[in-house]
Amino acid sequence: MRGVFLGAVLVGLLVGGAVAGGRALTSRSSAPSASEPGERGSPRATADAFASAWTAGDTKALYLLLDPASQRANPFPAFAALYDSFESETTQTELQAHTASARDGSASLAVRLTTAYFGDYEYTTTLNLTPGPSGWLVAWDPAAIHPEMTASRKFKSDVQRPTRGSILDRNGVPLAVTRDIRLMGLNRSIVTDRTALTGALTNFGFKKDDVDAAFSAPGGLTQRIAIGPVGDDRKEAAAALLGTVPGVLLYFESQRVHPLGPAAAHVVGYTRELTAEELAKRKGQGYRVGDRIGAVGIEASQESVLAGKLGGELRLVESDGVTSVRTLFSRDYVAGKDVATTLDTDTLKASAARLGTRAGAAVTIDPRTNAILALNSSPSYDPDAFERNDKARLLEITKAPGAPQTNRATTGLYSAGSTFKLIT
Repeated sequence: MRGVFLGAVLVGLLVGGAVAGGRALTSRSSAPSASEPGERGSPRATADAFASAWTAGDTKALYLLLDPASQRANPFPAFAALYDSFESETTQTELQAHTASARDGSASLAVRLTTAYFGDYEYTTTLNLTPGPSGWLVAWDPAAIHPEMTASRKFKSDVQRPTRGSILDRNGVPLAVTRDIRLMGLNRSIVTDRTALTGALTNFGFKKDDVDAAFSAPGGLTQRIAIGPVGDDRKEAAAALLGTVPGVLLYFESQRVHPLGPAAAHVVGYTRELTAEELAKRKGQGYRVGDRIGAVGIEASQESVLAGKLGGELRLVESDGVTSVRTLFSRDYVAGKDVATTLDTDTLKASAARLGTRAGAAVTIDPRTNAILALNSSPSYDPDAFERNDKARLLEITKAPGAPQTNRATTGLYSAGSTFKLIT
């Protein structure tokens, strides 16, 4: 591979030499002068090209700018791995680099690093330059990535993401809890026969619409796309399917679960994904695409207690990955806490059963303490359809008669009736 890239470097240098050959031959200099910033072959042009390739995340283009000695000392796989590690450990979401200054022998790059967990970070790094046959090349070492990096020092991050706290009834029975759910999904990049795969999954028990939706989901082909949950009673059959149908995946994913379903949907609520605008407002706080917050009910009103706070530390460490040189960033971790309520599971179920399919509401209060034991609204809905992002089921909910998502117990307007006699 090194030979391929060295060949590409020589081709590039020959092309550059053809364009700038007249000036190079006239001056008979071993390297073009940097008197005109940005002129082809100048230190600034090389630094600009390096900064542009780094901003674009193009490690191959970066490698082609290295001098032969640097390429021999750093084979491309190892070179690319260092940039990948830096991006991963810093939780990089965007990097912008531009040339701050350039002269014969070196250039200075201003770098702005945007991270998912550690906010924005700005620094300056130096490129050592060496003259080549038709211009300046980069005499590369790890300090080109960050001034504190060396062959034996690298960045390491430790990120703690809190598990969302549970919502409990008055007896400690969970009304909402985060669990690991077994899911079947797709890796669309290795599917060889979509028709056969669809047939196998529908025979397994999934709806064809769900399989088609997974195939048409946005994102890259290698991105894992969920089709649906697999119960413990089907895990052996699911495992057998993996070996016969390329592209099928079986994995676990944390998911919010509401055991009482429609019986507590309105009072307990559900969570939802953060929008792009909300992620932008929370930039630097550790949120990422796919993170969820409480949408309605107790899930929303107690968000700050249930969610906790992400903790993280970004350190410069020795090659052993343990010995710390310096901590660049640190954020305290706060675990998500459980929320205990006065609600009662049996009362919620009984109240929901009494309402049945009728439109109405029921609030059950303990007259001795005024504690709310149940708050029900009918018609209701399955809150876990929102957690699964089950598009077909969500469409049914939004189009169902009687507006199931309306909480009649808290927003319905009804005549006071005989209860008003207490006032008069």
